[in-house]
Amino acid sequence: MATAGKDKISYDKNMNFYQLDIFYLEKEESVHEFLNRLPSTIVIKDKIKTKKGKFPKYSKFTRDCSWTIATSMDDAFLATIYNHWLAFKPSTEQMSWLQIMPLETHPLQTSKIDSLATGEHTCKVLGGSMISPIEFLNHWEADANVKVQEELSLLVLTISDIAIEINLSHDLIHKHVIVYLEGNETILFLNIKCSPILSKLFRKKKVRIPGSESGIPHFGLMTCFCLCLENKSPLICDLQWCLRRAHFCLVHTQMNIRVALKNKNPEIHEFDSVYTWKCLCSLGFKVLDHLNSDVVEKITKCRSFDVFEKMTERVSEKPFFHFMEEMQEAVLLTQNCEFSNEIPKNYTSVRMAVLTPSRFILLPNKPVHLTRILRLYNNDYFILLDYRDDDFDKVCGIHPYGSMKMVQDMKRFFINGFEIHDRHYDFLGCSNSELRNHSFWFFSSYDGITAEFIRQNCGDLSMERCVASYVSKIGLCFSPSLSTLTMEEHQEVRFEEDVRRNGLCFTDGIGKISRRLAAKVIFVCFI
Repeated sequence: MATAGKDKISYDKNMNFYQLDIFYLEKEESVHEFLNRLPSTIVIKDKIKTKKGKFPKYSKFTRDCSWTIATSMDDAFLATIYNHWLAFKPSTEQMSWLQIMPLETHPLQTSKIDSLATGEHTCKVLGGSMISPIEFLNHWEADANVKVQEELSLLVLTISDIAIEINLSHDLIHKHVIVYLEGNETILFLNIKCSPILSKLFRKKKVRIPGSESGIPHFGLMTCFCLCLENKSPLICDLQWCLRRAHFCLVHTQMNIRVALKNKNPEIHEFDSVYTWKCLCSLGFKVLDHLNSDVVEKITKCRSFDVFEKMTERVSEKPFFHFMEEMQEAVLLTQNCEFSNEIPKNYTSVRMAVLTPSRFILLPNKPVHLTRILRLYNNDYFILLDYRDDDFDKVCGIHPYGSMKMVQDMKRFFINGFEIHDRHYDFLGCSNSELRNHSFWFFSSYDGITAEFIRQNCGDLSMERCVASYVSKIGLCFSPSLSTLTMEEHQEVRFEEDVRRNGLCFTDGIGKISRRLAAKVIFVCFI
């Protein structure tokens, strides 16, 4: 039995000290048998400290345990403590993760950049999602060459048969990396926050490509990648060293890897509910892979857009979640909380979307400043779309050949529009500031009102042949403006001839206002 307490232990000066954490426990008592049967070569330095889980909550598995241990064992220590936990953990603790971190100077913490394994190493790559702390659903797999670019905080996967590079930067990987020891393989699971950047060689130069050019089906929906490496591969130690150096948590557990089945679709017909459901589904396979018969039946009975919107808000940042429990919590929140739907004056609520090279993400309604267009037509049929890079930053300057592929992919979307349930959305326009921000308005026709009809009613621009001038002028109708007074033409509007000289018109397009009308505007605006 391991001994606890400083007064009961005489430490060898060659001992190494570690912090041992076990996550996703159902009960704190589950660690007692494990502790009581620790080998004599492993001693407990500090008492156990229990705390609320620091990782995303999953069902009833919400407890963590942490303590400091000392051992004189060599590199076999990690395998020993992991196998010991597998042998003595209760059967109810199947969701648990185990993590061991050195507390003092250790080979893992010293600089070894120059000794990293050079070149590329072959492995199998799986793409899919995690639906629990220990379940991975596989949608795609391929052989790949793996290369660590530690100086760029980058892991590059080159898919062998299609010569596509998947660039996994440290910024887009969740801070926990799962390690699964299976026979002669070590499998690493990397949950991602957004789609990785894709590239390939074009005319001997590396260029960016959109997801549609990758040949990987549903690439943008994948939320987890796993690397299957042979235990003898030198890349394993290098990867783990680089990840620890970048402050990732390497946790060990027993994973269940399954092939994903075809998703079932719930029957929802009301547009608001369909839209918020698609907002949730646009988070990727981590949502879609939950859709078995029981879940679909529950969703069909619910059909509440408030619930789907609340779920989207709650699970968007989580690498995995318990679907039924998250849905139940969302139902309770929408029932017990009073939502204020009051929109500030001169604002309205419109749907939002984000288009990236790999994904099309729908977002819940958000308040936006009213414009002339939004005042004249039903805001329910508008969507404001932002074009962003895969990491959600603005798309910046890239190689011209790569840029052309990205532009062509984006152009198809703008020319053809997109479908949401029974509505088809067409490109409408944007203001100058929205254009600089890569934001664009799309519109779904209703009652004979189309995007072309709205543009024609923005003013007579039929003689304008300069693209920049046309966009600038029509963009005025999309610029935020304050509503003051509504006037009829026959009341107080007078048209005057513009000043002309030698056949040219000298005007900046700005009209004049009478003192009496200006006073009314001031009163309405509380100036």
